[in-house]
Amino acid sequence: MNRSPGALGEAIHLCALGVWFGALVMVGATAAIAFPEMKELQPSLPDFSAVPEDNWSIAAGKVMFPAFFICDVIQFVSAMLAIVSFILVFVKRRTGPGAAVRGLRLLLMTILMASLGYYMVALTPAMNDSLNSYWNAARTGDLEQAATHKATFDALHPKASAALRINALLVLLAMTLGVTNVLSDQRNPGPDDSRPTRGSAPPSDSRPEEPMLARGMR
Repeated sequence: MNRSPGALGEAIHLCALGVWFGALVMVGATAAIAFPEMKELQPSLPDFSAVPEDNWSIAAGKVMFPAFFICDVIQFVSAMLAIVSFILVFVKRRTGPGAAVRGLRLLLMTILMASLGYYMVALTPAMNDSLNSYWNAARTGDLEQAATHKATFDALHPKASAALRINALLVLLAMTLGVTNVLSDQRNPGPDDSRPTRGSAPPSDSRPEEPMLARGMR
């Protein structure tokens, strides 16, 4: 079995991307179910009786808030694993078969890290702050402040949704290019993959067989 650093890096990289993509899909699917269901149920929340028309969205938001937090943690951890493991791959396999695709993957990972940074630094803290402030104001009956914070959150929400969709698309593309690279490396192994794999025949002795006469003279 090939246990080269490059192969190990590719395995960690693709696994991290797979977990990242799965987290994005699951949180998106959960939100797509939770909000319509809460709107249809029209729950009544005594703590938020000052804004009865928003009780359904508050209830759905309370459910989704920890889900998005968990997704963000998974995104961060997966991103760190993905970029560190890919750097290992890139350093070990800068040249040889698939080098052009690896260069494209490096560019893609750079864009993906920038997109994730924008989402986690520029959007998430501001959205969390405005959402919690809205909930607190609505609970205390301060409708003016509640409306202000809700407007701030509503203005940021489309940007965050677009960022998550873009991240999911970039992660999927990175996975596709990664699998393409791995298949190419298996067909055309480079110097890092030159060790024999399980089931391969041992290297043959290319020296000519010693004549029987010469053996008998010893």
